[in-house]
Amino acid sequence: MNEFNIETLFPYCERRRYAKGSVLYKAGSPGNGLMVLTEGRVKVLTQQASGKLILLYIFMPPELFGFLPFLDEQPYPVTTVALDDVEVMVMERTSLRGAIAESPEVALVLLHTLATKLRHTLDIVRAASSRSAAPMVATAILSLIPPNYTSPPVLFTLPQPSYTFAHDLGLTPETLSRELSKLVTRGVIHRTGAGKYQVLNLDMLRQGAQEMDIV
Repeated sequence: MNEFNIETLFPYCERRRYAKGSVLYKAGSPGNGLMVLTEGRVKVLTQQASGKLILLYIFMPPELFGFLPFLDEQPYPVTTVALDDVEVMVMERTSLRGAIAESPEVALVLLHTLATKLRHTLDIVRAASSRSAAPMVATAILSLIPPNYTSPPVLFTLPQPSYTFAHDLGLTPETLSRELSKLVTRGVIHRTGAGKYQVLNLDMLRQGAQEMDIV
């Protein structure tokens, strides 16, 4: 989704800011706002029947989210939490209908975003079904890569504190650290600083998320 498409939504939106650690919306709450992330990062969590939380995404600008309730008129299915101080553009349901009526392209943007999210969610489910921590970490790293990068280097920064990030993945901090070290040793990623990395082999990283193991 390109910047032009996102900006076509702005005239129908209200600007809002959330402090780091704030909940933008909780799973089960009424779906009354589509959001476009313009500053900061947002993590998206879902809860299994066992009560365990699973990290689905980490959103970075520009990102469109929170629109599923607009399609099925059901509550939000996930919880979103600000990893940083964030700014979002919020569109109410009535405004969205007006935007689609004036510009059918808006509907295509929503469908494209929904398809992308669905594919990534399937990767998450596949990784969670594995007994290995490797696919979980590989999938999480892919979610940290900016969606609009166009060329190397591909850089990412782990959310802090790292133990919270590990918990969101259902891992211990020691397991997360060990899996990151394995990826460094195998030449998939390179550590550039505290919590900062460069992806050296993006295809291999994607393979790790899809096929359950990096060989």
